[in-house]
This record gives sequence, structure tokens and C-alpha cells, in this order.
Amino acid sequence: RKKLLMKELKKVCGEAETTLKDKGAELHAELLKRGQQPPVGLVVTDVAPPRVEVTAAQQRQLGQVPPPPVLPSLAVLMQQSRLAHPSSSQQLSSCVSRWQQEIRWLQGELRGTTTTLDNAL
Repeated sequence: RKKLLMKELKKVCGEAETTLKDKGAELHAELLKRGQQPPVGLVVTDVAPPRVEVTAAQQRQLGQVPPPPVLPSLAVLMQQSRLAHPSSSQQLSSCVSRWQQEIRWLQGELRGTTTTLDNAL
């Protein structure tokens, strides 16, 4: 169950990351085509991901910890999307809400499963 939940969580997060990066790049290109200066935070390319500090015990438990993804600013992305394409902005907003709900639910289920396993052992 835990592996299934983790797999689903990775799938949802991957879908969200890909969509946000693609939308940011799409809006960035569109603004450049119009001759407008895109706002900072719309596309993140040369920014190094934040370092993740883990203890030796966490490292043994988790293995190699990948850095968190660097994504475009959601506020900037939504603002530019509303200006450029109001209908696609609404769709993106509903997708973001759905991802947030799915991620919260999956994290809650994972916590519950982990607690159940810990209590069983």
C-alpha cells in the first residue's frame, strides 16, 4: 500500500511539475514574441535547486535525496495566464486545485499507513 501511494504521489507531482514548467515556457515565449519583457519567475532555467540538508541517519534511511524541483512562480504564472488566456487560466487554476487536493490526500494516507505499520511492529 505504501509503495502504491508513493508511486501515485510521484505521478501527481510529476504531472504538476511538467505542466507548470510547460505553461511557464509557453507564456514566456508568447510574451517575447509580442516584444514584452516577461516577468521574473515565469521561467526558471539557470537557477540551481535549493540544497537539501539531511543527517547521516536520514541519508541511510532515504538513500540519495534528489534536490527539490525548481518551478516557475505560481502567482506570476497565474497572473500572466489570466492576462493572456483567461479561459486557459481557469483550467490551470482548477488543475492546481485538483493537484493540491490529491497531494494532501495522498500525504495523509501515507502518514496513516506509516503510523499503522509502526504500531504493528
